[in-house]
Amino acid sequence: NGEFAVVRNGLDFINSSSQLTPTLYVLPTTPAPMASVNVFYRFNRMLYLGLGVYDANHGDHYLVITGTPQNAQPTSGGALFIGEGGLLWDHLPGLRTTGELQLGVWGHTGKFKKFDGGSQYDSGGFYAILDQTLWKPTPEPEDSRGLRGFLEYGRTERSVATMYQHVGGGLAWTGLFRSRPKDVLGLGAQCAFPSPEAGFTRSYELALETFYKMQLTPWLFVQPDLQYIVNTGARYPDALVGTMRANISF
Repeated sequence: NGEFAVVRNGLDFINSSSQLTPTLYVLPTTPAPMASVNVFYRFNRMLYLGLGVYDANHGDHYLVITGTPQNAQPTSGGALFIGEGGLLWDHLPGLRTTGELQLGVWGHTGKFKKFDGGSQYDSGGFYAILDQTLWKPTPEPEDSRGLRGFLEYGRTERSVATMYQHVGGGLAWTGLFRSRPKDVLGLGAQCAFPSPEAGFTRSYELALETFYKMQLTPWLFVQPDLQYIVNTGARYPDALVGTMRANISF
């Protein structure tokens, strides 16, 4: 997903909720993309509007990579309609840095299985995302150093969605050390609330994450990452997860 509900200051985090709210569970993404038509219009430097229609249901076998990843889509038939409006700014009073606010609504026309054993047609939800640069050592746009943060919120229907509400946020500091201007230090928290009707034993799942992304060469970075997850899956005990990510660009 690179067009709707994108948390730009959360892209370096490994926890997927830092890039896409889990309440937007019908939006196709890796590894099972679907056909869509997306249109964006920029009114001026500050305002834009985006509209999209996706073929998003598990009856579609478009670009199956391996196995049956399309079965992750929760509907039989129907299409996803999504709209997003955005406000961008170059500075705020007393805070001369860039920021962005995204507000989105979506609806799906498919048939959904309800947790009470029945079914319903149509479902929908909304989301809000705030990305803000909090501090930069220099005003030059080409200087990527600085402290950036994000906040996000999403909500959908608890009758059909496993996670019906989500709130999260994080901070990413690029160039914390002057001698390493491309390194990134991140701290984040993501909290998802499961549907009370879905039979979960815990009322929430909280993921706390920290990482340090080291740019070793222009074409290589490594990123040790640590997550502590409270109420894993809203069903299991707490978990400590360590990850080492490496990326080679060529």
